[in-house]
Amino acid sequence: MLGFEGGNISVYDDGRFGSGMMKTHGYDCNGNETDIVHCNQNEFVPSCSNRTSVGFNCYSITPIRLLEGTAMFNGRIEIYQRENSANGDWREICYNHLTTKDAIVMCRMIGHPTMYPTIHHAFNQYNSDGRFPTISGFGCSGNETDITECTPDKEWTATSCSYNYRAAINCGINSTVRVMDGPSIKAGRVEVLYNGTWLGICNQRYNYDITSANINLLCRHMGFNQSGYLTTPTKTRSSKVIPNLACSSSVSDVSDCRSGLWGVVDSCTQAAIVCNSSIRLVNGSNERSGRVEVLHRGKWGTVCADGFNVTEADVVCRKAGIRLWNASVLDDSPFGFGAHGYLLNNVSCKSSEHDIGECQSSPWNETYCEDGNVATVLCRVLETPIRLLGGKTPFDGRVQLHFKNDWKPICYSGYNGKISTDVLCRLLEYNFSRYCILRSLFYYCFVITS
Repeated sequence: MLGFEGGNISVYDDGRFGSGMMKTHGYDCNGNETDIVHCNQNEFVPSCSNRTSVGFNCYSITPIRLLEGTAMFNGRIEIYQRENSANGDWREICYNHLTTKDAIVMCRMIGHPTMYPTIHHAFNQYNSDGRFPTISGFGCSGNETDITECTPDKEWTATSCSYNYRAAINCGINSTVRVMDGPSIKAGRVEVLYNGTWLGICNQRYNYDITSANINLLCRHMGFNQSGYLTTPTKTRSSKVIPNLACSSSVSDVSDCRSGLWGVVDSCTQAAIVCNSSIRLVNGSNERSGRVEVLHRGKWGTVCADGFNVTEADVVCRKAGIRLWNASVLDDSPFGFGAHGYLLNNVSCKSSEHDIGECQSSPWNETYCEDGNVATVLCRVLETPIRLLGGKTPFDGRVQLHFKNDWKPICYSGYNGKISTDVLCRLLEYNFSRYCILRSLFYYCFVITS
């Protein structure tokens, strides 16, 4: 009768559309009738003591689509507004007219339900301009399965906003991230799960480099709240990837970052990262000695002494923030065994690593120390003074060492580049030095904060 096709109907008995004059009889229809007058009238009507009128939704499965996003679960919203069977058209939403509860319902409609969708400016997030007129006033509570089930204060209304001010949503919150082909669960080539496939992240592609904000977010996804850094890049490989990932510091999920289209096949160098560890020396005779403890997902744990030697101690001492000259391993757990449980075993470092997560080991948090002894170190402090001269900031300049009562420069001939530069920056008390670089005869050390 109203011009809508059957089979797409919802019936409501909660008075959501208000009440009107009650009939003194009801109707008994088969569903094949073309007009209600062809239905049988039912003279016996149950009492409507609360005067609640029945309501109908003749279009309860509304077409909706997301366009020009980076994945199947995000993009600019388009809704098909069906006025009757003879006409209807696609509509969009102005950015400031969409609520989170509306977005929850829309995510449910497209098959990616989430209680935490994010709303974006389509042009800023996806470089997507609108093309259709806009509507507003959905009035959803968040529990509906279709936006036509929502109960707005008034009918959907036509609104007006520029084509570059349209709303987009992301229904893909709660991404799954892992590292592969690395020495531990905190280091390796990073991958994001998408539609059943693990995607690498392109780095060093079209003059684009993954940033510290991207890395820190990826580490948080894996449950590591410390910052992270790039490690030795993997070889170029052709596979499905996320290209041009660009995350701001305010983003909480990688799906909310700007990027190219997820899942494209590309041949690129894929990003490999290390998520930083927090290390402390406990119960030692001074601040430079003690039992080694590592923070892992909110809990401190000890390191087994099995195979723990000077090369591993070098990494631990530097990570503990001590200006290292050399390190010693103390046998037989002289500072106790700790009460936090064993975290790491069979740790094997080369001494040059910036974090213990770069070292090979048995699986984290799945170990037992055979003889019960735990790693214990003594970190000797560098006594040789060192300074930078002639630079533009406190972090750069010509390096000199104090030797035999005189300041001596370091000869550039035979200098082995970034490895020595890293060491010099650490000796100058600038934490780890992934961003130390050598330019001409000047050394630049940039402070990294965790």
